Amino acid sequence: MEFYISPEQRQNVEHKINLMFKHLEVKPAVTFGTVEKIVEETIYNYGMYGYKRNRVKIEAIKVEIENIITNDWVLVATVDYADQMILMVDSRYFKDIPSQYGLNYTKCDHCGSEHKHRIESHILFNEDTGEWMQVGSTCINKMLNGGKYLNGLMLKLYNIVKMYSGCFDDEWFHGSWRPSNKYLYEGIQIDAAIAYCIDYIKENGDVWQKASWDKWGYKNSGTNDFLIDKVKNTTAPALDEILFNNIKDYFGSMTRGEDDPYNGPSLTQKIIDAFNNDFITLKEMYIPWFAVTMYSKLQISKQR
Repeated sequence: MEFYISPEQRQNVEHKINLMFKHLEVKPAVTFGTVEKIVEETIYNYGMYGYKRNRVKIEAIKVEIENIITNDWVLVATVDYADQMILMVDSRYFKDIPSQYGLNYTKCDHCGSEHKHRIESHILFNEDTGEWMQVGSTCINKMLNGGKYLNGLMLKLYNIVKMYSGCFDDEWFHGSWRPSNKYLYEGIQIDAAIAYCIDYIKENGDVWQKASWDKWGYKNSGTNDFLIDKVKNTTAPALDEILFNNIKDYFGSMTRGEDDPYNGPSLTQKIIDAFNNDFITLKEMYIPWFAVTMYSKLQISKQR
């Protein structure tokens, strides 16, 4: 997991994160990068008078948090029953979560009890034994030293970043950082995401619509927002497996290369990573959308 903060907030954020993790047996690795330049973008929508885009480079620090581990167990995901979502914590193992786990799994593997009204549970993986467990919020404290501090951990982290005006991605809101809502970090399997995108394109066409903000700071939704709404509010459509495999093979034949040291991975690199990892987060629905449209346009050009 990574996010950006302003350099002057480093001490505050570091202090809060240390307090949040201090009771864990093994503290997760937290890396504060050096001060770097990133782009702040503000879009003003003046209606019939058009748009104004303002882009400036500002100084920021990237913070990376990895490997939330205690008693040899890695926290891979948090299951939020109240909001009906699974929050990805560790992308290395998220794709390997056993199919029975998730929102429909109400058993606690630690005590064996069923609880139909759970609020939160945690999916854990043991790197040494290869064992998986989904453990309720009460038993997590019995099973792991300091395990109770894993409850609500992700939300606590988002609140810390919000408190100090940080952001989890490069999205900006009317000139200030806008922390993403926690549901945007829900994981979705890449084949399901592709199915949603194919269905959306059939209904709405393949012209990408960027989100914009009016002069009062209100957001006008774009294609990525519409895709997220489609995933959250509709049943997953049937997957065109032939098309999916063709798209996967096309990007799988590419050499990924190294990330740009200043701008990070390119869109194509993100698409390659998505197929390799099998999952993306919900906020990244633009990745499968462009995978579908880039492949489709290539096929059209070949036919000419």
